[in-house]
Amino acid sequence: MAEHGITDLVLYGDTRPIHAMAIARAKAAGVTVHVFEEGYLRPWWVTYERGGANGHSPVMHMTLDQIRAALATTGHDPIEAPDLWGEMRQHVAYGSL
Repeated sequence: MAEHGITDLVLYGDTRPIHAMAIARAKAAGVTVHVFEEGYLRPWWVTYERGGANGHSPVMHMTLDQIRAALATTGHDPIEAPDLWGEMRQHVAYGSL
């Protein structure tokens, strides 16, 4: 990473063994980690978190008051979810690939 001047690592998911290894090496080298993941609260969205997703999310170390305070400073209104996001069989098939 240092040899090539890598400053950021971008991944889709952070629990695959090769991703976990890359994240560990990136963090040790001071590289910023960005993780995209299928939405776990809104399954038809892709989520983004800096540092890790799901159980590795920085949000896991925040109190509810800290989360509320952070949300209050975004300046964005929540986006309404559509009523339908696609067929489950297609979501499962593409997710397993």
